[in-house]
Amino acid sequence: MPSPALTPNTTAGRAAEQIFSVHHLRLREGDDVSLSIELSDDEQQRIAAVTARTGQPAAEFVHEAIVSHLDEVDDAAWAEESAAEWVGSEQTTRPLGELRRELGL
Repeated sequence: MPSPALTPNTTAGRAAEQIFSVHHLRLREGDDVSLSIELSDDEQQRIAAVTARTGQPAAEFVHEAIVSHLDEVDDAAWAEESAAEWVGSEQTTRPLGELRRELGL
């Protein structure tokens, strides 16, 4: 799949902001869709500064940022579910020293 293209489009009524469309973003297998996000001038400048410094295309940078954030959200949800499962299990904990003695460590 080709790297998503990042193209600015001015937004009617929003002189200080632009919408960047990311093309070829696959949300479901077999479906290519466009995604538009609103970025402030500051956000645009920050992305431009990072991509200029790294030489990474803006579309690739934005794609990686989205994937990274999705991974963080998934990890947080897993941690919350695991903690709730542990609390609901009524299991007890032991001090590490006790566990080491039991295991002969």
